[in-house]
Amino acid sequence: MATVRMSNKLTVDLCKEYDKSYKNTKPKPEYPIALGDAIYDTHVKPIVDRIREASKLDDVDFFDLDQDSEESFFIKDSELHVSFETKCYDSKEMEDSEKDLPWELQNWVKEWECNTETPEIHTANIPLSVEQPLLKGNSYRSQIPFNLYKAPQDDAVTKILEISKARHMYDINRQNEIAKFAKMLLRFQTLNQALKAWPGGALASMVQKVDPDKMVTIHKKTERRAKAQQNKGFVEQHAGDFNAVILGSTLLGDDD
Repeated sequence: MATVRMSNKLTVDLCKEYDKSYKNTKPKPEYPIALGDAIYDTHVKPIVDRIREASKLDDVDFFDLDQDSEESFFIKDSELHVSFETKCYDSKEMEDSEKDLPWELQNWVKEWECNTETPEIHTANIPLSVEQPLLKGNSYRSQIPFNLYKAPQDDAVTKILEISKARHMYDINRQNEIAKFAKMLLRFQTLNQALKAWPGGALASMVQKVDPDKMVTIHKKTERRAKAQQNKGFVEQHAGDFNAVILGSTLLGDDD
């Protein structure tokens, strides 16, 4: 078996492939569009209507409110920007050996841990069935987030909050799982060692996807050895007959 080094590039490529497999086998929780529409219709639209009504100041001539009110106060989008509180996670301190890794590989070995009870604010985008006017934020194409914790806790808000927390934890758990996978690969200096230690053939299948030439290289010498062993067996099986003729002729002497 020809030796193939477990390079940093191969490790990164395998981590990317594992990430794809993780997302495929463990899908991230999705936001039902119906919940986004319910929150918009119940909580957001009434505020939008109130601001629209308040901006209609017919007795004010020194501000051109009629032309600019929509663009000044609202932004049209098919997603509702929300904020929510969840547990605070920080990146875990890396080992010294991990700090020497290339930047891209460091991102794959990074783990998250929760060391405090103090919550932190996260944001998410909830899909809507159609574009709707939403409250415009301070920067370009931004919205003022709808705070899920401060909103009335009806069924739609409660469910969206649960899904938002679950999606946040999904990202944490996925990264930690990939980090474990990356660190396992880094235990091996060669791909050969990893394949030999890895049960079930799943790693070999993954290598075949990301860099098939590596598997060709590994199997090339194996095939040569197998062929040599096959030839050796054939010779051993038939050499006796050939030897009898060759040695017999030698003992009798050449007639030439």
